[in-house]
Amino acid sequence: MSRKFEYKSALAPYMNSFVALKEARGFNNLREKWILNEIDMFANDHGLTEPVITEELIEAWKATRLNDCPCTLYAKYSVWSQLAKYMNTNGCKCFVTRLPRHACSKSSFQPYIFTDDEISRILAECDRQRMYDAHMNLTMFAMPCLVRVLFSTGARIAEILSIRNRDVHLDKGFVLLRKTKNGKERVVPVCKSLKAVMEQYEKYRAMLPVNGASHPEAYYFVKLDGTPLTAATVLARFKSIYKKCGIKYMGNHHGPRVHDARHTWACHALRQMVANGMDVYAGLPILSVCLGHASISATEKYVRLMITEFPEIEEQCSDANRVVFQRLKDEVNENKY
Repeated sequence: MSRKFEYKSALAPYMNSFVALKEARGFNNLREKWILNEIDMFANDHGLTEPVITEELIEAWKATRLNDCPCTLYAKYSVWSQLAKYMNTNGCKCFVTRLPRHACSKSSFQPYIFTDDEISRILAECDRQRMYDAHMNLTMFAMPCLVRVLFSTGARIAEILSIRNRDVHLDKGFVLLRKTKNGKERVVPVCKSLKAVMEQYEKYRAMLPVNGASHPEAYYFVKLDGTPLTAATVLARFKSIYKKCGIKYMGNHHGPRVHDARHTWACHALRQMVANGMDVYAGLPILSVCLGHASISATEKYVRLMITEFPEIEEQCSDANRVVFQRLKDEVNENKY
């Protein structure tokens, strides 16, 4: 079930009708709603009292987006532009910002794919960590289980952190993800080894001096005080783990990020499918469903990643697919220069 957004700024009436119009036409873009939510909070913080978008307002907002990558910034400018055009058609004269150059199509960004050895070191470090100070807001307690769920399911960190106890069905071998990027619920399987880890986590969580930790509506991954984990605290813990494992953290948008566990899972899953004799493009629909992608095209990038990380896989592909692989290899090589 998708989140219900409540916009509260002076732009809220137009935002609500803009979203309602898109939904009526069959468009339900969750990312767009999140961006509108960010714009709404900015308008409130900026002290906007009139429902109007000006060039000065856009410039003031731009000054707050120093950490956004080009692709993210492009998406946000696009929402500003669409909202302004919608408001213009409804009698409210607004400034329509120009979109920046779209740098996403041939981005030089390369996700970090963890090796088998690095994954083993990360899991071992999570298990070795000990708490020396009684800080009840520490995330350390949940990390051994959380990290294994990340690397075992390919789910996004936001999807995992939104899991509640009622969504976990270890007896049937799956977890239900309700709050997903595209707003559609999906099921992720739980293997036997992951099930054992999750059962152990639940056992120790039940010992916490916290009321309601095991309640069906309570969040599954919590700190020692029973409050849910956040993406920011998980990233901070990951950075500490990387350092102790000898994995260099190169900074925001450069990785390794928490999200790279998802990319790693996808590449390793596709690699395993091919190694087991499955045609790579026959495996893509399966991978797409597991990842929760809306289309196969969104999953195809993992073929490129797999070529880069595991070049030996090409030898295990059919003659028909080698033609495709050669084209993809040429694209990879072009992007290096």
